[in-house]
Amino acid sequence: PIAPKSGCTLVEEAYNCYPKTITIITLPLFAKFKITVTTVHANDDGSTDNIHGLDAATLKKRKVQYLDIAAPEQGKKMFDKGGNDDPRTFTSQLTGRGPLLPGWQKKVKPIMCAYKLVKSDFEYWPLGGKIEEFMENYEKGLFINGNRQMFCWMDNWYGLTLSDIRIYENEVAERTNAITAIKEGRKAGSIKDIPEVYPRRAADLAGPTAPA
Repeated sequence: PIAPKSGCTLVEEAYNCYPKTITIITLPLFAKFKITVTTVHANDDGSTDNIHGLDAATLKKRKVQYLDIAAPEQGKKMFDKGGNDDPRTFTSQLTGRGPLLPGWQKKVKPIMCAYKLVKSDFEYWPLGGKIEEFMENYEKGLFINGNRQMFCWMDNWYGLTLSDIRIYENEVAERTNAITAIKEGRKAGSIKDIPEVYPRRAADLAGPTAPA
């Protein structure tokens, strides 16, 4: 190996305070590697020009990309998989939302846009530009596929209480830690034997309420 295993591990820090979130990704092996993703969620169709409040110099360098979770040319691999992860055909059984047809941004209510400001730094000549371009494309794929799944999996999370979400977060953290421990050799076992975890509504687990 050309680098220690620990040096090839990405470190992600996330600070969430809706409607704003900040994610910072670093790579311990490269001190000058850093990706910062600042997200602002707004109840609009993506028409706010400078929601991050950038100064004039930064605006000149900014490249704007519009990501449409229902556009097949964006994140095409997910459409190729088939299944029920296609916003163009999905309809929520709980909310009636969907499918997202051409021009949905001007027709659908309610609507939300996630404005993501991505800053990438890899100050290692001559690879800097190429690595930054690769990471930007990688992040774009994450944004498209993650939000596409969030929409198409709506019936799994719609109606969850904050308590339900905290329980789910803890279960995900425990599962992630168990997988990491197996990968690093700190725990015996097979990753495939670790069951998936899913969000659960306390109201559903309690069963039907008896009539008064």
